[in-house]
Amino acid sequence: MTAYIVVKEWRQYQHYHKRNPPWIKLHREMLTSNTWVSLDDASRVLAIAIMLLAAATNNKVPADPEYLKRVAYLNKAPDWSKLVKVGFIEVVGEIDSASAAQANAINGAVTARPETETETEQSNVHFEEFWKHYPRRQDRGHAEKAYAKAIHQSSPADILAGLRRYEFTDDPKFIPLAATWLNGHRWRDEKPPKASGPPSFVPGAI
Repeated sequence: MTAYIVVKEWRQYQHYHKRNPPWIKLHREMLTSNTWVSLDDASRVLAIAIMLLAAATNNKVPADPEYLKRVAYLNKAPDWSKLVKVGFIEVVGEIDSASAAQANAINGAVTARPETETETEQSNVHFEEFWKHYPRRQDRGHAEKAYAKAIHQSSPADILAGLRRYEFTDDPKFIPLAATWLNGHRWRDEKPPKASGPPSFVPGAI
């Protein structure tokens, strides 16, 4: 069986299943997605190239580095393991022996590496953005620990988006500590709780 690269949640980018249009649907929220903010420039370019090819192949892009290099006009054979790691794509099928090294990275056979200094810095940047918008900035130490756990369950962009739509009252007594809010996965609430007390506080409104 030939191996293919499949873009996960393809409906976000292409919902015409019986057509082959020369374009893809790409929302602005891509810029704040975990895929975009956590990748290097080369991987971002590769992500766009794979989406364009997926539109032409019914989301079955041949998992062949040389093929991708040629048809996407890349300077070198691509490394798509980072796109797999962030959950943007998956590889289906068996990759030929010429791509064995690439397959090891894709299938997670390589030894897990510790978080790099750059990744730590990125995590700190995402927390600062969250902390800036959270209406009750107390007990920062526990908030940082809770946030570090939360970003392993959802992307920083999803957490921030959930915070922005969440309704808080102006009375600090009714606003949970950030750690409590994060540990309760409140960013996933489909509807914000009905505010009791004073008018609601909207993060980022000022």
